[in-house]
This record gives sequence, C-alpha cells and structure tokens, in this order.
Amino acid sequence: MRGDLGSYYTSEENILKVINPLFMDNLREEYNQALKKSSKKDKKYYLEKLLEKMGNLKFFDPACGSGNFLIVTYRELRLLEYKILEKIRSLESNIKKWKDKQTILIPGSITKIKIENFYGIEIDEFSSKIAQVSMWFIEHQMNLKYESLDLHEDNLPLKQYVNIKNENSLRMDWKEVVQPDNNVYIIGNPPFGGKQNQNKEQKEDMKLVFKGFKNIGTLDYVTAWYKKALDYMKGTKIESAFVSTNSICQGEQVPNLWIQLRKKYDDFYINFAHQTFRWKNEAKKNASVFCVIIGFSFNERNKKFLYTYEKPTSLPEKHEVSQINSYLLDMDEIVPEPKKYKPICDVPKIEAGSMPNDGGNLIIKNEKEKNKLIKEDSRIEKYIHRLATSEKYIKGEVQYCLWFKDDLNSDLSDVLKISVIKERIENVKNKRLKSTRKKTRQLAEYPQLFGEIRLPENKDDESYIFFPATTTENREYIPLDLIDQEVITNNSAFIISSSSKYLFGILSSKINMIWIKFIGGKLGDNFRYSTTLYNDFPFPDVSCEDKVKVVECVQEILDIRKESKKTLFDLYDPETMPLELKKAHKKLDKEVEKLYKSESFYEKGVFTNEESTLKFLLKLYEYKKNNN
Repeated sequence: MRGDLGSYYTSEENILKVINPLFMDNLREEYNQALKKSSKKDKKYYLEKLLEKMGNLKFFDPACGSGNFLIVTYRELRLLEYKILEKIRSLESNIKKWKDKQTILIPGSITKIKIENFYGIEIDEFSSKIAQVSMWFIEHQMNLKYESLDLHEDNLPLKQYVNIKNENSLRMDWKEVVQPDNNVYIIGNPPFGGKQNQNKEQKEDMKLVFKGFKNIGTLDYVTAWYKKALDYMKGTKIESAFVSTNSICQGEQVPNLWIQLRKKYDDFYINFAHQTFRWKNEAKKNASVFCVIIGFSFNERNKKFLYTYEKPTSLPEKHEVSQINSYLLDMDEIVPEPKKYKPICDVPKIEAGSMPNDGGNLIIKNEKEKNKLIKEDSRIEKYIHRLATSEKYIKGEVQYCLWFKDDLNSDLSDVLKISVIKERIENVKNKRLKSTRKKTRQLAEYPQLFGEIRLPENKDDESYIFFPATTTENREYIPLDLIDQEVITNNSAFIISSSSKYLFGILSSKINMIWIKFIGGKLGDNFRYSTTLYNDFPFPDVSCEDKVKVVECVQEILDIRKESKKTLFDLYDPETMPLELKKAHKKLDKEVEKLYKSESFYEKGVFTNEESTLKFLLKLYEYKKNNN
C-alpha cells in the first residue's frame, strides 16, 4: 500500500543514517564530553544540562507513514537518557538518597523525553493511527527498561498525546502542527514519485508547492518536501534531513530544483549527505531503489560530512569535507547551463532526427510490409527509405518509411496516382487536421512530409553519427553507430553531422558516460540524452596527431562489431558483451583519458572513480564556458 502511494517502508538501518548525523551523534558527543569533566560535580552538572536539552527537542516527520522515524528516534533518545541517568546515579555519593528523591516525583516526571514532542503528518488515516499506537507502545517498552534503575513507571492508562495529523502534508501549513523554533528537527522519507509516476492529485500538489518555479514537471514528488521544509525553516536554525531518490541530485533536476531553490533561499547549506546507496528495508516486498540522504539548514555547520559508497551495496565511508554541492560532491557549485543551440566546444552540432507526426501512415514496419507494398505497385520502391528508430535499430529490426522530397512545392500528382500512397497521405492529413495543436493542423497542408525534417548537413560524408536518445542504465557504454546518409533517423535518436571517428570515440567513452549519468536526465530506468548534454560537454583540446590513437581504437571497435554479426542490443548487454569488444572499449577509455590529462585541470587521482571524473569535467566545463 505504501508503494502505491509512492512511499517505502524505512528500515532501521536507513533511519539511523538520517538521525545519527542530524542530531544523535552530537548528543552522544556531548555525553562523552561531560564524562571528561574533572570533578563528579561537573560531570553531574553537564549531564543534567544535557538531559534538560534533550527534553526540549522536538521531532517532526511531515510524511511519517506508520511512524518508523519517530519511533526509532524516541527509542534512541531514551537509550541515551538511560545511560545518562545510570551515570548520574553512579556519581551520587548517597545512592539511596538519590533513589528516594526520584521515586517521590509525580508520574511522568522521570523521563525528559515526552512523546508529545514528536510530531507527524500522514495522508493515509490507517497509517497515522498505527503511528500513534506505535509511539505509545515504544514509550511503554522504554519505561520497562528503567526497572533496572528502580525508576519504572506504568504509562497506562495513556496520559500523553501523540501529535500525528491525518492530512496532505503538501496542502497544509506545517506551523499548524508545530511552531518553528530552534529546537525542532525535521526528519523523514517522503514519497519518491518520479515525474512519470505522479497521479493527478500529486501533480496538483507540485504546482501548489512550487508556484513561480519553472520546469517543475521534471521534478520527483519528494522534492516538494524540500521546498516546504525551507519555507518552514526560514529565519531559524532548524535542521532537516530526508531520504530521497538519487535522481534529485542528477541530470535536469539539479538546475530545475537546487539552482532555483538557491536563487530563492540564497543562504541554505547541505551539512551532510549520503551519496547513492541501494535501498534496503524489512518490508515483504523489498523496494529496489537507489537513494541519497541530504541534511540541510540555514545554519552552516563548522564540520560537514559526506558519506560515500564504493558500490551502492557497500558500507558507507565517512569523510569530513569543506562543502557539499548539489551533486553531493565536495566542490564548488558548478551546474551546466542549458545551451540549446551552440556547443561550448568546436564540434559539429547535434539535433534530434526527423519527427513523422503521421499516425504511423508514413512508416513501413518491416521487410515483409515493404515487399508487399512494392508487389502492389513497383513505383512505390523509389519512395522507400531505410528508417532508424532508437530501440528497433539497436535491436537490429529493419524499418522503412515513405520519404518524399522535402520541397514544399513539389508536385504530388504522380505520387497520388499510386492508390496505396494516396490513402496513406490522406490519413496523415486527416490525423493532423484533428489535432488540437495549431502547428500540427498547419502541417496538414503538406501531408506527404514528416512533421519535422532534420537531415545530416555533411553531404560530402557517406555516413553520420547515430546517437540513441535513451539507453538503459545497466549498459557500460552507449551503442552509438555510424550509419549511411541514405538512412532516415527519426526523433527517437540524435544525429550528428559528422563521420568523425575521433568524435565517435569521445562520445563512446566511459568519461562521456559518466557525464550522461550525472548531468543528464532519466526516463524511467533509462539514461536520457539531450542536445544540452552534448553542447555542454567539455571535449579535450588536442591536435590532429593526438587523435590518431582514438581513431584506431574506434576502428577496432567497429571491426569487432561488424565481424560478430550480432545486434547492438546483444553486443552492449552487460551480461552478453563479448570480451574482445569490452577490451577494445577499455583501450579506447585509456586513450581518451590521456587526451584529458593534457588539460591544466588534471590532477593525480582523476579518473580513479566516477566522482573524481565528474569533478574534473565540471571544472573543465566552467573553464571552457568562460573562455570559448
């Protein structure tokens, strides 16, 4: 049920990744510092001060589900309180006197940690009720633990209340739940909800929360809680930390979320973060999600910590860093700006292929359909061209299209004499006329043509670079290809007006794949390419002589692919990729790295992992953007 709401049950392991760096580590450090005081009197004084402080803290989960974050937080605080009470007792010279003093206190006064200081909002009524009962239950469990201190008290009948509101968190003022002050911590695991998975109500939530922001249609649902939290936190020292999908720190969401947030709130900081890790929980249907954790506030911490993972399933490694940017890297905030029309480097332009906008009437699905049409009327053959669409081309499936001269004044009289073509063209016209878009209706005047025509401009070359618009995140390399000028590529892929094997090599490299992974967008589980990614990519500055080795590597790759007679789909499947092809790509990667090592920004250690490579590329991007 939580999954249907875009949420996932949170394991204790992941909850601790949030609350430990947010506040529990600091509280435990204060406890340790108190124990280092020289006298018993000082130790007792600072421990009692810490208890008082803990009793004043408030914890707010604005998407609390069944209360896991609040429950674990309450338990961890009570366990620390138990240690403090135990230590204070041991410091007393007259233990019996201290014990008698405690037992005469009224019920509920023993613990400073009160469940009325725990707040939550939950859209599902049943889950909100579970959260309330769970808080009473964990309170009872922790009270039982105090029996060893002879300080147990029964919390039945229930005297304390739990502040769990059954509301839509994004459509209410959080101040109605708990007034903002410096003692509040905001925690949680809000619903993730990628843009393609948001229902109508959630899309309306996004419009409401991000009113005045641009491109909110690209954002995950979870980002709305960051915006609401910043609105709530403004003017305070409140700190927040959320578990989120890692996509909010990649691709188009970085400029569309973080840069817009920084423009609106120019003085908030990411104080700690967990880079991408594999989600694990204890639910029956274990979620398979890649997540990050981001701790942020308007109060900049003196020490910032970044938790990195060698692999998404590895244990985290903690690093003290000077800053954390929107990509969750220890470096300045450098975010590529969209350059739709002009690359920052001297390379041929890229554009999407031709868009049919034809209702399928200009498309010939396969060889069988093509032969059938030619058999009906042989005059059709001269109007048939090979068509390359991203998915089918990679899978080796042959398609064709009806292609006429892109001359708007061309005479259709001969063409319309062929009945099957006449019928198809009329279908295109009718389909376009029924469109609600004015531009599409205007295209009905030329129904024989693709809606948008984009062809390679390098007419002297025999081929051009075919670049799929999407590729599965499981592939180590993107299956680019050099294809014949006579082949029409549709808008599911990009075309680059060049047959340069050097350019092909750079775009086929691991370095470019890292750029795509972190700077590009995603469509479901696929990486999505764009003209912006290409235009902003920092190509190396090299001489013709330096390009030779890259060209040789590309030729080796193309030869292996040709000899294998396998489809690009099979060749670039991570499980079936031929060893010979993989070695050739690794060889290409090394040659491309050598070219970048001549750049002034290169430092030892670059290219050892994805993070160091991305940091290098971002610095190089900024330099080239400012100097080209």
